[in-house]
Amino acid sequence: DKEYFKAPGWVFKPDTGGGGSGIYGVMDKNKVINDINWWKKRKKTYVIQPMLTNPLLIKNRKFDLRTHVLVTSVSPMRIFVHSNGIVRFASQD
Repeated sequence: DKEYFKAPGWVFKPDTGGGGSGIYGVMDKNKVINDINWWKKRKKTYVIQPMLTNPLLIKNRKFDLRTHVLVTSVSPMRIFVHSNGIVRFASQD
């Protein structure tokens, strides 16, 4: 999709693990394409997401919300949201 390649850069994240291990950024569209092919040859799966040009910040810090939901029906829509979740903030501006 051409819109996807208008991003200022992309973040590659392994689909396994956590804690920031294996995450890296790519600023060049051609390197994105080369990296995708490289990972495909190794039968490894990465999540690739465009970098946001204007992310939502709280007190100048990036954040993310994690919660668990269970969708039991889409028609009619029935969703259960777990009462526990987490909010994480970046440690630096």
